[in-house]
Amino acid sequence: MIENEYIEAEFRIKDEKFDISEIECKLSKFNETTLEYDSFINTPNVDLYSFNIENCKLSSSHNTLDLESDICNSCILALFGNFSPDQKTLKLCINDVNTVLNSLSHFTGSFSLIYVSLHTGHIYILKDNYGFKSLLVSFNIENKLITISNKALNTNVSCYELPPFITLVVGKNMKTYIKPKSDIFRLTEKKFSQNFITDDLVNKVINSIHKELINSVKSICKITRQKKCVSILFSGGLDSAVITAITLLHTQFSYYELINVCFNDSSDVSEFGVAPDRITSLLSYEELVNLFPNLDIRLVLIDVSSEEYARNESEIFALTYPNNTHMDLNIGASLYYAGTLRGKLLSKEFFKSNHWQQLKSNVSILKSINFKVTISKRNSVKSGSKCELDELVSESDSSIDLTQFLEELKKHCNDYVSVTSDVLMGTGADELFGGYGRHVSAKIYDQNSDSTIDHSFTQEIHKDILRLWKRNLGRDDRVLNFRNISALYPFLANNLVDCMLTLPFNPAVIVDFLDPPDWFKSLGIYKEVDLNLLLNSEFLTNSGGKSVSVYINKWILREIAYINGLRMCCNFKKRAIQFGTRSAKIFNKLHNMSNRHASNKGSNILHYYIYIVVYISI
Repeated sequence: MIENEYIEAEFRIKDEKFDISEIECKLSKFNETTLEYDSFINTPNVDLYSFNIENCKLSSSHNTLDLESDICNSCILALFGNFSPDQKTLKLCINDVNTVLNSLSHFTGSFSLIYVSLHTGHIYILKDNYGFKSLLVSFNIENKLITISNKALNTNVSCYELPPFITLVVGKNMKTYIKPKSDIFRLTEKKFSQNFITDDLVNKVINSIHKELINSVKSICKITRQKKCVSILFSGGLDSAVITAITLLHTQFSYYELINVCFNDSSDVSEFGVAPDRITSLLSYEELVNLFPNLDIRLVLIDVSSEEYARNESEIFALTYPNNTHMDLNIGASLYYAGTLRGKLLSKEFFKSNHWQQLKSNVSILKSINFKVTISKRNSVKSGSKCELDELVSESDSSIDLTQFLEELKKHCNDYVSVTSDVLMGTGADELFGGYGRHVSAKIYDQNSDSTIDHSFTQEIHKDILRLWKRNLGRDDRVLNFRNISALYPFLANNLVDCMLTLPFNPAVIVDFLDPPDWFKSLGIYKEVDLNLLLNSEFLTNSGGKSVSVYINKWILREIAYINGLRMCCNFKKRAIQFGTRSAKIFNKLHNMSNRHASNKGSNILHYYIYIVVYISI
């Protein structure tokens, strides 16, 4: 059994009459829609060329896994990623296809794998039940070639993410088998009730999620490969701050690294930028340092110039592909540079400077990163529409000299390179707890409709959960894996998702702070919100006849932050990584475009990867 950083299998169709585009059409349709399990039950039979076992070529970049295994010389298991530590035995060397499929469906962890069994005469291709790891299927129609790989080998060839709920089986024909539904998909089928919510019930839910999030962080930190430290992708926003606080409280490492990325307009790579995520990271970091004065907590600032981004853009696109939108490229860029783990280490002495004291007390800047007052007319928001995006206040809007502020920041930084192999990320928090702007828009739409059910809101939440595997996880894995970094997701741990399946009401429910239910008034975050520090706060006293609201999303996580001693991030609004880091702003400036598909910048790229190719006789 071999664990590889990259994995690939290639199959050529023997039947000249077979139309390979039929399989491609199924995958293409599935990748564009929500779950349709029935569409994958029946797939065309495919006759493949025979392969010679003596020509099997395997290469490995890791040692074999520490697992009890009965795999014999008649089997090959190529694994990209890791099985869960509690995975004791692999029961695969058997002659029955259905028994093999059942065994494979119970594997847990973060992996993609190709299992070759001469016992059954089949090749089994699948990934973990959540889709943490990338696994792509690409088609060369002219050469009747199907390639399975964890990254795109050619951005000019159509390829699709293999769904995590199917197993692709290749023998004398090609079939797909539906795996049992995982907990995260079953979550979209749960019917929540929001009636009769009481203070006691709310507290029980918060405590349950808090407990399981602690267990999730502790379990994940046990499997990190670097035992002296743990690293967290850190915007300073709600999700990353909560993960950090829990990690500091419940784990024991020599030091803790918080990785923060910022893009700037300068072509000078030595210059510092100022982006929303940079400001929130400084605010939350100072708070964490004060809460845990005896711990070695390191804030690593990674700054990316426009020139550096332009040099690497084609490579980033090749890694994000087949996710090929403007947004995918911008998010991929943020992770690409975060994965370098090379930046500046900030001295805590910076927080004693006058420039910092002035900035953190500046009302205009605080308003730009906090909740906002939403002003709308009845029925003015469509279901699923996007909320407006707020930029960080510019220097002209503030009394702060940002140039001098950045110079002061630079004085307190030294070169730093991390040696970590894993990073904790907050992926999943927005999907599970209702963090996206369109969730708020859907909530407003439902409130303005005649229905008593939050149909649009629930639909948006479910849609985001169902497509998490293809819109986020696969892409992020490809980008970080390029740097030999593995992403770890506390919010997507099995125990936390299991807990959410037992909840009596939807944890993603959104509350209007100006008209809250009684149970919300008993929470710590209700007392923490300062209306004077909200964007558009002037409309609270003069709304001009329009409807005014302050929508609080992810309130469960905000309360958990409050319980753990955090205050600043309780008020921070959700800001997408591409806007928080300003990677989108740099992209738009370079291409004079916005909200369009990223052009194919990856056609002439040298693909830097190590791979395995399996040729097998069936």
